[in-house]
Amino acid sequence: MGQSNAVQHTTSATTATTERPANMAEQKIAPGLRGRESHCTHNCGGGDGCGDCGSSCGVGGVEGAPQLIELIANQFNYNDSRRIIEVEFRGARREFIEVKEETPLKVRDLAVVETERGVDAGYISMVGSLVHIKRKAKKLSGEPLPTLIRKGDANDVERYASNRKQEKEALTLCRSRVEFFQLPMELVDAEWQFDHHRITFFFLADGRVDFRELVRDLAAVFHTRIELRQIPVRDEAKRLGTVGICGLQLCCTTHLGRYEHITLDHARAQHLQPNPAKLSGQCGRLKCCLLYEVDHYVEALKRFPPIESTVKTHKGEGVLHKIDIFRNQLVIHHPDGWETITLADFIEQQKTPPPPPPPPPTPASGARQKQEASASGKGEQKRHEQKGGVAGKERVKEARQQPQQGGNKQRQQQGAGQKVGAENRENQQSKPQLQKQHQPRPNPQQAEGKKNQQQQHSEPLAKVGQKHQKPATLIRPHSQQSGSTGRGNTPPPRVAEPVAEPEAEPTA
Repeated sequence: MGQSNAVQHTTSATTATTERPANMAEQKIAPGLRGRESHCTHNCGGGDGCGDCGSSCGVGGVEGAPQLIELIANQFNYNDSRRIIEVEFRGARREFIEVKEETPLKVRDLAVVETERGVDAGYISMVGSLVHIKRKAKKLSGEPLPTLIRKGDANDVERYASNRKQEKEALTLCRSRVEFFQLPMELVDAEWQFDHHRITFFFLADGRVDFRELVRDLAAVFHTRIELRQIPVRDEAKRLGTVGICGLQLCCTTHLGRYEHITLDHARAQHLQPNPAKLSGQCGRLKCCLLYEVDHYVEALKRFPPIESTVKTHKGEGVLHKIDIFRNQLVIHHPDGWETITLADFIEQQKTPPPPPPPPPTPASGARQKQEASASGKGEQKRHEQKGGVAGKERVKEARQQPQQGGNKQRQQQGAGQKVGAENRENQQSKPQLQKQHQPRPNPQQAEGKKNQQQQHSEPLAKVGQKHQKPATLIRPHSQQSGSTGRGNTPPPRVAEPVAEPEAEPTA
């Protein structure tokens, strides 16, 4: 992380009177972490923690390890020339041991050591110059150290394994005695010293426990010095040794030399949900790895404005909803949509003014646009009218053709009916003439009666001719009378009255 950049941002009018944090570090990080400095071992980033020095740091790979080791070694003036090794004892306990003889030693060899408590044994975990580099980093030099008695042989290895079996038996016996005395304690582990001059029991308890009677009882059983030591839960996980959720051995059993105070503020600074169930390790306490990256987050968040603050970009004012410190991106919500911008562009836009807005339309251009719009509208209307006029003409033409066809049919039927009526009348008139030749001449009164009878007989026959005629609906007007019997194509009247249905013919 390079030097922190000052970020300029504006606040909304509703919160202008209240004090708001200047950056994300002051908003999301507890006061105890705001002034936290990076624990980087070099000063490539100046006074603001680790810097963007690229690959020159050497922290990220094996190739840069010698550079990192050299930087660590130069931090402290180390003048210890003794031959020193690191030995790991029971319960992941590591100590530096001084070797006075030129005995060839290597990692994983058993070493028998003279300590303050007596003779003990453990396996070698580090030799050579790495031990001195580690001591330089811890700023240790010239202090008295335990000495190596000898390198372990086959008998020592067998005795070491036998002590591990006896420790399990002693732990089972001690647990039964704790239940007998009803003591509020939980036994964790037991450790036999290599020379059997001491046995130590480790336990957990919420407070102080009076275990004097238990010590006397155990001393009568084991006939050696008894020591009971109360330890915290983190030391329990360190002694037992297990695998963490990451799939690796616990940090406290491999490389962690001391414990630091960890709180949920460290998780909040890294944008983690403060859920102790998910952030706890095998010991039931917050994971030690929460401290590994908190320095990076503290320094990175100082470059970002606070969440939900009103910021201003070239797109306008918006509210900051999300940040991504790995991609250096800000997600801003504007009234007309969302904007994702990088931190570098955001800082650059704070320095440069926004681009000028497009010029407003002039009166001449506005009038020209209106004319074009009106012309286009008139053209559309004219096209619609033309389409509608053509369709209307076609509909009128069809309407005119339909009545004309109906009138022609009506006139044909009417002519056929009149023709049948005329033939019937001729037949009726021819019959009296034949009868006049054979019958004597009647008197005038009888002639008038017969003429009336003939007219009565001709009317039903005329009606029979008109029976096949259908009522007309709309016909053309004409100047002649409707009762004419001519066969010319005379126009029909405007409104034709419906023809009455003929009544039943009288029977002879």
